[in-house]
Amino acid sequence: MKQAKVIKSTSSGSVCLNDTVIQIAAWNLPFGGVGDSGIGSYHGKATFETFSHRKSIVKRFFFLEHLFTTQRYPPYGNKIQLIKQIILR
Repeated sequence: MKQAKVIKSTSSGSVCLNDTVIQIAAWNLPFGGVGDSGIGSYHGKATFETFSHRKSIVKRFFFLEHLFTTQRYPPYGNKIQLIKQIILR
């Protein structure tokens, strides 16, 4: 599998598969770079484990695609419009 090869053969603080930078929003995953490119890991327990190296991997599964993309990417569904109206009252 190409994804596994890339994950195993690269040095990075996190990997995001089938999406873009969503791993930042996952507060329970360590986030940060490796070596000179990063400042270490932070978020929750990861602040304690800064001196070890872990690689976060986020993989979006497409069978749930419709549930998430209708509210994350334009055109937004009616639920977003309703939320905007409630917030802007």
